[in-house]
Amino acid sequence: MSRAVRILVCAALLSTAGPAGASAEDEGISAHLRALEQGSRGADVRIRLELNWRGQPAQYIPLAPTIEVADGATLRPGVSRSSFDGEHTRWSHDAVVKLPDTAGPWTVGPAKVTIKTRGQPDREVAAAAIRTGRPDKRRRLAGLAVGNGIVLSLALGFGLIRYRRLRTEELAGGDALRALLRRAEEAGSQLEMGGTAEALLEALLALRLALDGQGVENGELWTAAAIRERIERVKFGGEEIPTDECLQMLQQYAAAGNG
Repeated sequence: MSRAVRILVCAALLSTAGPAGASAEDEGISAHLRALEQGSRGADVRIRLELNWRGQPAQYIPLAPTIEVADGATLRPGVSRSSFDGEHTRWSHDAVVKLPDTAGPWTVGPAKVTIKTRGQPDREVAAAAIRTGRPDKRRRLAGLAVGNGIVLSLALGFGLIRYRRLRTEELAGGDALRALLRRAEEAGSQLEMGGTAEALLEALLALRLALDGQGVENGELWTAAAIRERIERVKFGGEEIPTDECLQMLQQYAAAGNG
């Protein structure tokens, strides 16, 4: 059960441009909430509420938004600002959530903002809730232990791949690709022990870029752009990329590198 914590935002009327009495066409206001950093239990995490609309800043006046946080969390307001690029306005409000001293991840939001428009009824815009923080390591390990055996099978396959690579290490010499694969394997081992996917994703990105220059078959692999997008989701979106998905892709990269 979440409780709403109201934060106050100072909204100032900016001067309007154009002829008096001209009506503004409402083409919609988009709103979204995002975490600016990864959260951890009992720590502060910065969040940002953003509104975007077509037109000048004075076209709409955002009032005090309501942002829900998890039980045991607190929220304090930060800085509000708006910018206009000549066509669109971006209004944003930063706030800080102090996360509870409980196992994550935690939910922040949804957020609701009442918008005032000259000569029109007030309207409410909502931003969907987000999740931030990583699951408790002990809980993640317990979940892996009681799973359906997928992760265990992947771990066994990963071990076989690593054993084969160790047997061929002497012949590989100073191969840079082998070093990148070893780095990815180490990151995969840490992931199996309850670590995060970020280190493995970064290693897979380096592997993808290296394989692009090796002329090997890589059509089934994640593209570099897809890996970068996943890294951004982990860093700034508070998302957890499934462990088995990452380990499966590691096996495919290892097979491509050996091809």
